Amino acid sequence: MNQKQSISDNVWSDVFASEPADPDLDAVDHTQRRSTRLVNEDYNVEDLPDYLVECGCGSCHDRYDPLTDVTRSSGEVLLVQDVCPSPRAMTIERGSQAYITYQRNAFNRNDISSRLRTTKDRYRRLLRADIQLRDEMADPTLVLISLRLSPIDQSNGQQRWVEPVTLDNRLSSGWTNCKWTLDNRLASYEYVWITTPTRHVGTPHRHAVIYIQSEVSIDDIRSAVHSYVTNTQGAEFGDHSVEVSQSDAGIIDRDPTLADQSTTDHPTEDGAFALADPSTMIVYVAKQLPHWVIKNVYSSDSGVHNDDALVDGAAVSVASNNDWFGCSNNFPI
Repeated sequence: MNQKQSISDNVWSDVFASEPADPDLDAVDHTQRRSTRLVNEDYNVEDLPDYLVECGCGSCHDRYDPLTDVTRSSGEVLLVQDVCPSPRAMTIERGSQAYITYQRNAFNRNDISSRLRTTKDRYRRLLRADIQLRDEMADPTLVLISLRLSPIDQSNGQQRWVEPVTLDNRLSSGWTNCKWTLDNRLASYEYVWITTPTRHVGTPHRHAVIYIQSEVSIDDIRSAVHSYVTNTQGAEFGDHSVEVSQSDAGIIDRDPTLADQSTTDHPTEDGAFALADPSTMIVYVAKQLPHWVIKNVYSSDSGVHNDDALVDGAAVSVASNNDWFGCSNNFPI
């Protein structure tokens, strides 16, 4: 019998918990962290959104700065790439400011795309897809896999914050190894994943919810997670424990716990699916879609502010060439 919990009470719902691979929070120098560039110096700035590129020569007029008053109010960017001999990516701090400025402006307009509107729609469709797929598969087992990596490189006794898009590239590449192992150990499965920033330092990490109708063992999941760790720079086994009855990098739920849909911000839809409840796993993942932060910054009770690490992480998501959402071909979204 499926157990139903309110979303606020379920064991996976604390999206504000620190991540095992992040540094000791008491020792984090956020000024240093946020002064890191979004991308490394080899990255082609033409691949970045225009509002995340700034003058690198020091001589361009202020009107080409995406954060000047004129561009703030209009939401339009004069391309610094057109005039600057050495345009560069913004730091995390300035990129975060630009991200929240332009995305909030987009949400207030109907003529341009808004990542928050897309997120609200994706949330609804994710919950609906979970309900539909569990119904079609007739009581599947659900698995949650969480993949992390350290945002700091250490060499010769020295530490440095890694450019966050570089971290995302490492994470994306590592997921390929994890999925290859899943393909070889599981008969068939469907999945959906998101990349999202950690709450306190904005490190990209990935959650995948896997739907399996055949038998699955903790060894299968441990093998997949370990494949990621073995092949990913900055990932450590100590940050990816996969043990029976332990909620960490791999969780198996053979009788999926359900969340009370009435506690969610956005019901799946009117009609038949509104009468069912989504799994707590999919709600946990859907609540961490990175662009929720646009809504949370302007909510008085969210505890999220303009200079929050979650805003930093959302800015990284638009700076990266990698998708921050993906699913199997037959996942019904």
